Amino acid sequence: MSDENTYRFENYLKNEMSSDERDAFEKELGNNPELASDFQNFKNTYQLIQQAGRIELKETLEGFEEEMGTLSTNKGVIPLWVKRALPIAAVLIISIGIYQYYFANTGFTANEIYADYYEVYQAPSNLRTEGQSQFVKWNEAITFYNDGEFEAAAAAFKNSESEIPEYERNFYSGMASLAMDNPNLTSAIESFDQVLATDNDYNEQALWYKALALLRIGNLKEAKNLLYEILENESYMYQDATEIVQLKITN
Repeated sequence: MSDENTYRFENYLKNEMSSDERDAFEKELGNNPELASDFQNFKNTYQLIQQAGRIELKETLEGFEEEMGTLSTNKGVIPLWVKRALPIAAVLIISIGIYQYYFANTGFTANEIYADYYEVYQAPSNLRTEGQSQFVKWNEAITFYNDGEFEAAAAAFKNSESEIPEYERNFYSGMASLAMDNPNLTSAIESFDQVLATDNDYNEQALWYKALALLRIGNLKEAKNLLYEILENESYMYQDATEIVQLKITN
């Protein structure tokens, strides 16, 4: 990737091109698959850099350099703290770049990524009314879940009292299906689809865990589509989603 293209990519993403320049650039992307591929790779990395804070670090270094030049011009003496800070900042930037390059170009299996990013979701709280347990089935499901009896929990959540919103019952049933020693991925995905069918408080979580479940079964295309949706909306676990889309995933 040439420095000129890097400059153009960055200007485009920062909305620093004129309308005519943007139109010409987008037309060029449509006619040049290699350029389009380079741009997509740069865009993905750019998003990761934003999450990692490298831009802030870069700006800090540039500020140091500017101050260093000003101090050198005006006073002829560069403070010791500036001399010390510049090499450290430069090393950090280089280190982050190497880290990103390594992990973007090292292959990981979908199962490895799933194992690294999946975490058991916290169980809901028990429900009580006027000091008496009213939601017997729901509370029983929670007990199963907290005790690690996830197969029993998945069924119990599904069959809980109708007073519990259906999307909530489906969400925790899906979470229990994922938490099994041998995850019931099909059942989990079906449960999350039911959650996502309506607008509710568990949509973002269901989207993230569905993406992980799809990764685990090897449906990389659909999983990545969901991860990019999470990135676009900066929703639940979007920083982890940013990391995953940078990785080279192998089956």
